[in-house]
Amino acid sequence: MVPSPREQMLQQMVPSPREQVQHQMALSPRMQQTPTASAPPDAGSYPQEPMVTLKDYHLLHQMHRDLITKMAELQGRHTELLCNHQELIVAHSDVLNMASGLQLQLAAGGTAGPASAAIEDEASKKKGHPTLGVIRVDYNYPPADGDVDCPGSFGYEVTYRVIPGLTFEMAQMGRFTEEVERRFAEGIKYLEQKKVSAITSDCGLLMAFQVMARKIATAPVFMSAMIQCPIIAAAFDPADKILVLTLDGPTLHKQKNVLMNTCGFDVEEDRFIIQGCRHLPGFDAVARGQTVPVETAQPALVKFVLDTLKSNFSIRALLLESTELPPFADALRAATDLPVWDSITAADFYISGYKDNPRF
Repeated sequence: MVPSPREQMLQQMVPSPREQVQHQMALSPRMQQTPTASAPPDAGSYPQEPMVTLKDYHLLHQMHRDLITKMAELQGRHTELLCNHQELIVAHSDVLNMASGLQLQLAAGGTAGPASAAIEDEASKKKGHPTLGVIRVDYNYPPADGDVDCPGSFGYEVTYRVIPGLTFEMAQMGRFTEEVERRFAEGIKYLEQKKVSAITSDCGLLMAFQVMARKIATAPVFMSAMIQCPIIAAAFDPADKILVLTLDGPTLHKQKNVLMNTCGFDVEEDRFIIQGCRHLPGFDAVARGQTVPVETAQPALVKFVLDTLKSNFSIRALLLESTELPPFADALRAATDLPVWDSITAADFYISGYKDNPRF
């Protein structure tokens, strides 16, 4: 049957199904981006979804690994928080039990009784035996007698706390990472839980964190022997000079702002003569994590100081900044007949404020 002229006109205006599919493919952005080579043989069929490229796969795989790593890190922090919380619960329970026992004894007899006397006696013992707390860098070496890391260097009990991640290099830079800063705060709180009387460190470069430590701790904090600068300088005439011995002179100069603000020490002041000792025989063992050989280092250090005194007649005192120099303090006192202050004398000064005077 031959279509009428009107039907022929309508057929020309309305596209066929195949023409409609081709028109939609032309308008689709996705199909514009799809290479023609990937199209199916049948041009009249509907377009397929684009394939995932190798680059996209690697990107998704890396994102998946990053998420797994982050989840593991968060899980570790969560576990640590749970452990800390458990310790707090145990401590809180002990305090409640002690308080409950005292209340029962007071209600029964009107006095605190034997339990309270035992507690007071224990508190009295702790009060009569002060303890020093030491923050340690994450650096292991065999300390010599007289070193801060040697418990036998002190005439009182010492509690140590290593800060994981706090390397010697980080101490030189004078900057914490976020994680190490958190561990540093936890380390100070740990020492205070141990009822230490004062807190110091086993690295003089941690003076860069003196202000931070002071904000966290309630006990006296002195992160370096340099804290003694004001009282040493005040005891001598302004024209007298003070020899400061350190293992790393340039790093000490970098901390001049901290030293000025925390202990009134100006590294640029002519009154303080700063001398590094790392170049002397024996002290290279520090960089290798070994014990400094006293039999080699001591004669070299004494000679170095005596030569310095010959060229500076106005030197009246010595201050050993490094925590690895106190083992040589006695030899320097004997050779120079001058007063020598170091990390040990700083600790003795603060601890003495908590000790009973045996003479009266």
